[in-house]
Amino acid sequence: MVWLRVDTRPLFSQLRAELGALLDGLADDDWERPTACPGWPVHGVAAHLFGVELGNVSIRRDGWGLSPRPGEHLDSWLNGFNQQWVEASRRISPRLLVELINVAAPLGAAFTSPVLTTAAHALPRALDGMTRPAGTVVTFTVEGEGSRRSSADAGFRSL
Repeated sequence: MVWLRVDTRPLFSQLRAELGALLDGLADDDWERPTACPGWPVHGVAAHLFGVELGNVSIRRDGWGLSPRPGEHLDSWLNGFNQQWVEASRRISPRLLVELINVAAPLGAAFTSPVLTTAAHALPRALDGMTRPAGTVVTFTVEGEGSRRSSADAGFRSL
């Protein structure tokens, strides 16, 4: 199997800026529109992305992170963890959420992992309810952990 290492960091600052601009331009009723994530309106997806930024800084900068209990399946734990965050974030107004995302973005940028590892090999077309080109799976290496996880193992539908 061939592994390709790609430095994606330069792409994140533009992505974060575009996300902030997009969210800042939403009308009040847009925040409750449905998304491709069942049960999560636009506000929920934005809150999730904000939580990802905070979690990234907490883990990489501060060494503070949560993980499943021994024997607990990573996918189930991660889905519950993300759902809990999205539900708690409902109390944050859209305006404040955009402001917080814009504050968190530079912090997240400083701690974005420099390497993503990808490979393609045979896998059924649908994985965790997501449709992609036949035979494609994304895997990655998280620096410092030294382990490779398939998208199924990492809770792909939650990311």
